[in-house]
Amino acid sequence: MSEEKISCPNCGQHILCDTAWAGRAINCPACQQAFTIPHLAAAEPAPPPMPALRRAPSSAPPPPPPPAHRPPVPAAGAGETSGLAIAALVLSLLPCLAIGGIICGHLARGQIRRNPSIRGSGLALAALIIGYLSLGVTLIFAGIGFANGVIVGFKRARERSQQIQAGRNFPTPNFSPSPGAMPNLPIPAGAISGTIQGQPFKYTKAHFEPLIGTLEIRQDEGSTTHQSLIIFLSNRGGEGFANREWKITPNKNFGNPSIHLRWKENGADRAGVLMNDYEMSIKTGPNEKGVITGTFLLKAAGTTPVDLKGNFTVPAASR
Repeated sequence: MSEEKISCPNCGQHILCDTAWAGRAINCPACQQAFTIPHLAAAEPAPPPMPALRRAPSSAPPPPPPPAHRPPVPAAGAGETSGLAIAALVLSLLPCLAIGGIICGHLARGQIRRNPSIRGSGLALAALIIGYLSLGVTLIFAGIGFANGVIVGFKRARERSQQIQAGRNFPTPNFSPSPGAMPNLPIPAGAISGTIQGQPFKYTKAHFEPLIGTLEIRQDEGSTTHQSLIIFLSNRGGEGFANREWKITPNKNFGNPSIHLRWKENGADRAGVLMNDYEMSIKTGPNEKGVITGTFLLKAAGTTPVDLKGNFTVPAASR
């Protein structure tokens, strides 16, 4: 037996082959392609056991094997949860930091849209929903608190104003007619009586001024007005005073007629104004021979308590 050099018909690789392999199919050690060994000149009659094949030396290096398929390497950070989404959810659960949660939620959703491999879209959405709800509830309570503060401040200012007016001696505007325009009428049965700031009041005369719509009820002592009240009634276009009615309930706090009071207390003149929180009823009858008879009721508590009730008469003629 002897060895012969053959060439691979596919890649041209030189191979040393024993003559006993003539006519057999083998795979090329270089390209792994099958081919049949041709008949060699010096072939032995009986082939020995199949020896191992050896690659003949060659000056050219064999071609590299085809690259093996490798699975793609995942990007760094793939599958991680967005830190912005987690921060947004935590901040949105705190009412005082809800705005921060909303901002982080929007930033997290933008980050997830740019890189779909990052998780946390559901957390960001939940943070936005909770954040907006928390912000809305906070604004509602803040608005209620502000409105309540305004109302309380208004009430305190009104009470303070009434206290100042009740505790100070300041002049009340004088809308009384001249002596000749306010004749003395007989005092009616059941005339107005009661108290102003705890001081007794006894009716002597009344007068209605049609130009400005005021009703003045007085307690005079000789030529001096001892105590009085002036009520600013609405006078629609110079409307008369006969057959009319005014009724104010305590729960009506805006648009009430203002009532200017004047009384004597410990020998000093005192004055006050009623604007709200009082009950008043005035009802007048027809004009009978130039005289109008009416009924009057006024009750007020607070800083200037008043309790008056009874009948009065006023001249029907206007000045």
